[in-house]
Amino acid sequence: MKLAKMCILLAAGVSVAWVFAQQQAPPRNTTIDGATLYRQHCAVCHGATGTGNGPMAKVLLVQVPDLTQLAARNAGKFPRMQVDKIISGETMLSGSHGTREMPVWGPVFSEVEADVDRGNVRVDNLARYIESLQEK
Repeated sequence: MKLAKMCILLAAGVSVAWVFAQQQAPPRNTTIDGATLYRQHCAVCHGATGTGNGPMAKVLLVQVPDLTQLAARNAGKFPRMQVDKIISGETMLSGSHGTREMPVWGPVFSEVEADVDRGNVRVDNLARYIESLQEK
C-alpha cells in the first residue's frame, strides 16, 4: 500500500512538473541561450541558483542534486563531458536519479525546429551555463 501511494505521488509530481515546465516555456521556443534553457527546463527542480531547491524538489522521491557543487565533488574540475551526456540522455545516472526522474532533454532540444537540429548546441550551452554556476 505504501509503495502504491509513493507511485501515485511520484506520478502526480512529475505531471505537475511537466505542466509547470510547459507553462514556463512557450511552445517551439527556438532559444539556444544556456541561461534561458536552464530557467525553462531545469530551475523547476534544481532551483534558480542551481542548489536543488526548485519548487518541484519538495515532491520528488529523490534529493535533487546541487548543481553548484559538481566541480567540488569532482576534485575541483567541472565534469563537462559527463554533464553533457546526462543532459542529452547518453548517460543514465544511478543512485540519485534511480529510474530517471530527470527528463532527458537532448531529444527535446533537437526537435525544436523542423529544419535545423541545434540540439547539440543547446546541450553545450546549457552545460556551459551550469559550469558558470559552480561555487568558487
